Amino acid sequence: MTSTAVDATAARRPAFGARRLLLVLAASLVLAYVGGYIYLYLAQDRLMFPTRPMSTQDAAEVQQTFRDARSLQVRARDGTSLHAWYRPAADAGGPRKVLVYFGASTEQAYWQLAPRSAFAGWDLLLVDYRGYGLSGGRPSQAALQDDATVWLDHVEHGGEGVARADRIVVMGTSMGSYFATHVAATRKVDGVVLVVPADSVRSLVQSMVPVYPVRWLLRHPFDSMADAPNVRAPTLFIVAMQDQLVSMQRARRLYDHWGSRERQWVELPLANHYTASADPVYWRRLGAFLSGL
Repeated sequence: MTSTAVDATAARRPAFGARRLLLVLAASLVLAYVGGYIYLYLAQDRLMFPTRPMSTQDAAEVQQTFRDARSLQVRARDGTSLHAWYRPAADAGGPRKVLVYFGASTEQAYWQLAPRSAFAGWDLLLVDYRGYGLSGGRPSQAALQDDATVWLDHVEHGGEGVARADRIVVMGTSMGSYFATHVAATRKVDGVVLVVPADSVRSLVQSMVPVYPVRWLLRHPFDSMADAPNVRAPTLFIVAMQDQLVSMQRARRLYDHWGSRERQWVELPLANHYTASADPVYWRRLGAFLSGL
């Protein structure tokens, strides 16, 4: 082999090594991307619904603490056992008014049983989602959406220890704001309360992982924007200005697309996504809204 040929071969070796390194890096990036997509697809139910079942002992303690509360069990349309806490108003007089509460994905709804002047004159129905509290089954957007209508039927018609409602307000916090919005868009209600609401979980997740086509990934889009124009009931929006999860702009987008002209916007300057109810303004404005219905 001539010296010229040897020099040419030596020159090609670094170039070949660089191409090989680039191919390895590209393959690693593709595998990481696909792996992340598969993880998000498979883990989304666990991430979105961190279910919180309650033991019978814990339920007994709730009953002991809140003696005026009742434990309700109904059957979903697919036969799943659903649970809610019901507390009739101590001072009910005139038309019977019921507030149906849908909590956040991390909540045990029974905390709303604590005596509050804001709820004066209102019966409370605090829904346990599937897999939460004493409800059976596994949660999904479709199943919980259908369960919400089962509970609304229950308070509309009464029975099994629940007074028939003359007026109904639906209230939702975080994820629960979607169910309150959907019920208000598809059924007749007399008021809506949304706490730290999002315009769309699909849009929110897309902003968090912009490299993935979330439209094809997410099984539970929770698109409140689709229902917003169809709501006609008076509505109270309570927004936490220090919310790092759901920005004020997202809540405002939902507010601007709301169908009802009777809507109020309340800002909690110091609250974040998880501390809204610790602000006295939350309870003061909620009480004023409910007393006006």
